[in-house]
Amino acid sequence: LFRSSLFLFFGLFLSAIFLVLKRSKGSFPLILILGFFIPVSNIFIDLGAVMGERLFFHASVGLCLLFSMLVFGLINKIPKSLTIFGQAIKISIIILLIIYSTLTIIRNPDWKNNSSLFLADVVKAPNNVNILSAAGTAYYQLAILPKNAAQSKYYAKKADSCFTKSISIFNGYFPAFMNKALNYVVLNELDSSLKYVDYAQKLIPGSQNAFGFKKSLSEKFTLHGIELFEKGNKIEGLKSLSNALKANKNNYRSEEHTSELQSQSTISYAVFCL
Repeated sequence: LFRSSLFLFFGLFLSAIFLVLKRSKGSFPLILILGFFIPVSNIFIDLGAVMGERLFFHASVGLCLLFSMLVFGLINKIPKSLTIFGQAIKISIIILLIIYSTLTIIRNPDWKNNSSLFLADVVKAPNNVNILSAAGTAYYQLAILPKNAAQSKYYAKKADSCFTKSISIFNGYFPAFMNKALNYVVLNELDSSLKYVDYAQKLIPGSQNAFGFKKSLSEKFTLHGIELFEKGNKIEGLKSLSNALKANKNNYRSEEHTSELQSQSTISYAVFCL
């Protein structure tokens, strides 16, 4: 496929040079295609991104112009006896132009930002793994906005349903597991968060994102465990501190508190027995 694409664009390059030398109008759309495409082709400059149709957006102007020139060139060659046929083609093109221009204008508001785009697209493609995960992330971002504090749980639950559906379609999709774990922190379900980041880490054991998140999660478990113990809920407090060590075995703060609280629990139990 790569060789075929390379051969195609090399052919366009030679054609552009040939048409420029002939002072042909057809050289202009070819120059537009190549001029916009070459900088984003990853051939001469590494963009750090996979080539996709989004990178061909500007080059498509030249492609549309070339297509229009070819179509109207053919129409002009239609014999006068078939003038009605030529007019019918022109009218058909105008109708298509109106239809697709209208659809483009209607679609434009969806591109306001990532959230509006993915939340609109998840309705159109409800079984697409990538879009579901992206829509979940959009809901998550809405959930953590300070101005949405009152609706935070609502958005977080919407995000969770998107991540859950994405995983149900493809259970090897790392971003969905990782984002689901992150979203559970908003829902204050730290146990579930640890479970899903563990799933994510099994998919990509060396992930720095998962490792960094587990360190952060470990701190949250530690604070939650101390808080529970101070409220008198020693069993749940120790469980939370234990989870802190599961998330990050090098969390010495949690280890010290666990040992201290276990000692306190033992002393309290001994006094109770006496």
